[in-house]
Amino acid sequence: MDTAYRRFRHLSRTRCLRIECKADWIIFLTTVGFTQDMAAKLMPVIGIIDIVIALLALIRPMRFVFIYAFIWALATAMMRPVVGMPIWEFVERSANWAIPLSSFLCWVGRKTLSNYLIRICYLL
Repeated sequence: MDTAYRRFRHLSRTRCLRIECKADWIIFLTTVGFTQDMAAKLMPVIGIIDIVIALLALIRPMRFVFIYAFIWALATAMMRPVVGMPIWEFVERSANWAIPLSSFLCWVGRKTLSNYLIRICYLL
């Protein structure tokens, strides 16, 4: 495990795999309760999960991939006005959550969509 971690750290320092920590994301994560140190450690994990989700959507599209992408993109877009950025930051990122949502809706079809909505109404 230690050797794999050293290889990962070496790759992250070179140009072939660059993982950076953006200051905006530190603000987002500290707003929802994380400490700055924890947010800095969590950001590479979030980035790797985003890459895996994008690859799954391209290689092996599944419903949960599009649902996860929609929820995550909507949450991150909504976070911007919460931390004090203008509402236009949310509007600008609407394609980030609208595309996974429309992909999911196309994937399930009209009849299955009504079944999903009925299930959601029962949960509420």
